Order: sequence, then C-alpha cells, then structure tokens
Amino acid sequence: MIEKKVLINQALANVNSGQRIDRVHNLMSGLLKDLEDNAEVNAERTLFHLGLKGKVAEIEYLEYPKSFSSDTKSAIFLEATLKNALECPICGGKVDASKSVSYDHIIPKKIGGDGAKQNAQMTHPFCNTTVKN
Repeated sequence: MIEKKVLINQALANVNSGQRIDRVHNLMSGLLKDLEDNAEVNAERTLFHLGLKGKVAEIEYLEYPKSFSSDTKSAIFLEATLKNALECPICGGKVDASKSVSYDHIIPKKIGGDGAKQNAQMTHPFCNTTVKN
C-alpha cells in the first residue's frame, strides 16, 4: 500500500467523496484476499479493488530533489511505524497504545495468575474481553 500511495491517491481523486470509505474498504478487503491467495498485487489489481479500470502511469521523479518531499516523509514514517508497531499477542494485529489498549493476564487470575509484570501483556480491548474468553 505504501508503494502504491500515489496511485491510490490519484484513483481516489476520481471518486465521489461519499463513496471513498466504501471504496477504501473494498480495496483493503481485496488486497488482503489477494495476499492470502498469493496473487500478484499490481496497479491494475489495486484499481480493480477500488472499482476502477484503465491505463495507469505511476509518477516518480527521474531525479529526486535534494530535500525530502512530504510523500517521502510520509512513506518513511509509515514504514517505520508499522515495522515497530506493537502487536496484539492474541490476534497478531497492530495495537495503537496511545488510543486503545487493554492489559491482559497471560495466566488468567481465575487459575492463579498474578499481577506481576511477567504475567502481563498489552492487547486490543476487544481481544482481551471477547476473543480470549
């Protein structure tokens, strides 16, 4: 997705703002399915999941300027953030600890687990209260 950011932005510029949320949802779902099926994810496939078709030209500098563009800064930030993001040990998804986190007993209290640091893990609240139980 990071590599296709420019393409996705260009494609979404052609979509009515009221449809963008649904289109991005379809894109995410479609790309996840493609990855699960080991299908090639290319520009045409990305457009297909957005409900679009046509010829695509991905724009890139022939010679990069000396300063970092906002696109370059965004791409580096996203890559580093995702690479270093906290993962929920229950579902494996990324956890944003600044927004929503739950502290889970690895060994549940009901079978003798205590409140020691070694018995704690950070999870999604949903995973801790629903998936695990």
